[in-house]
Amino acid sequence: MSRKIVVFATNDHGGAGESAYRVTKAIRTLGDEACLVVKNKTKFDSFVIRVEEKGTENKEVERISVFENIYRRFNLKRDNKGKTKSIDTGEIILDENYYFFNLNESISLSSAESILKCLPFKPEIILLAWVSDFISTGTALELQKYTGAKVYFLMTDMAPITGGCHYAWDCKGYTLDCSNCPAILSKEHKYKANQNYLYKSKNILDGNFKVIAGSGWSQRQASESSLFTNQETIPILNGLIDFSVFNNSNRGIAKQVFGISPNSKVIFSGVTYTDEKRKGVAAFVESLKDLYNQLPVVIRTNTKVLIAGMNIQQNKLVQQIPFDIIPVDFIKDNRLLSLAYQAADVYVCSSLEDTGPMMVNEALACGTPVVGFEMGLIYNMVINNYNGFKAPLGDYKEMANGMNKILNLDINSFASFSSNAIKSVQEHASLVTLEKVLKQIDMIS
Repeated sequence: MSRKIVVFATNDHGGAGESAYRVTKAIRTLGDEACLVVKNKTKFDSFVIRVEEKGTENKEVERISVFENIYRRFNLKRDNKGKTKSIDTGEIILDENYYFFNLNESISLSSAESILKCLPFKPEIILLAWVSDFISTGTALELQKYTGAKVYFLMTDMAPITGGCHYAWDCKGYTLDCSNCPAILSKEHKYKANQNYLYKSKNILDGNFKVIAGSGWSQRQASESSLFTNQETIPILNGLIDFSVFNNSNRGIAKQVFGISPNSKVIFSGVTYTDEKRKGVAAFVESLKDLYNQLPVVIRTNTKVLIAGMNIQQNKLVQQIPFDIIPVDFIKDNRLLSLAYQAADVYVCSSLEDTGPMMVNEALACGTPVVGFEMGLIYNMVINNYNGFKAPLGDYKEMANGMNKILNLDINSFASFSSNAIKSVQEHASLVTLEKVLKQIDMIS
């Protein structure tokens, strides 16, 4: 008997939105009924359903919507004091590195009633992906009461376990109650994180909500969280791969697509915004400088850095890379992205704070060894001397050593790494993985 599952996400695009879309599509492939309910729809699939927002007669909702959309869409930069206009009175001062978008957890831009009218069926399972500026835990609780569905957070970042931030860095406030939040720099507003946390805690308890981690790294964070400390088993689900797109069937021609000689060694990395601290571009550049000094001249001169993202050539850090750079604009087409992975001898993820990214699994699925810091998906997906190398967080010298080892693999050793990379994704980020997670949900009362 098929399950009836509704996945919620603010968007159907972008990293978290794309992940929610892939999960929904994979659920349908398994034969279950599933739809993706979003605030912002860009895809044409009929199973992606857009919900209208509440009326703007609620001025607080309107102000929050405007603030958060500007902040996210245009990557708003504060002045050197980190200031931005408050959503209520005075000024709220935020440290932008924490991505504290959820300024008021009690506000939802879509009502349970409007959502229920859009659904093609009564859900048995509700999966909440990245839902900031869309659905609150209060609305999720209403939906749970109307439908009796089991509610799970899909942990695409840390928002489900915190009082508002999406990335907590070294802060362990989420293990207690998010008091004295370091993301909120203005003392008079620090109460907001704790207020959000208590509101969320009550709804999670009342609805018996649970969490699904996005990686081994976030599984550890979720188990530490006081919100889910009583959840016995925390499954992992993220970066589900469509092997019809991400595979190694075109590795023989991939370098030619980017105008690269078949004999060149290629390091590939990609990040949407190169100035995001959490993406670790500075550490990546330093590791490349270190690698440059390690490599023999003959390999050094034949090594290229393929790097994708927005405004790559304008970034002053990127300009310091000592190797020949092949810049590529932000890649929106997954088939072209697959070719970029296949053109590479190694994919490098320099994230310092991340739940994923999906690019780790995509690269592995294309048979490309991965090197990066031990966090996010690298924490559980990359195994040293098997499908890549992982360095201690922030250790750019060890990252350089990992790249060096990959670039110096002989043909047979590289083939073994490549085969292992594909195998790891088949075992941990495929339909088999999804089916296991859904069976776990079935067994939980």
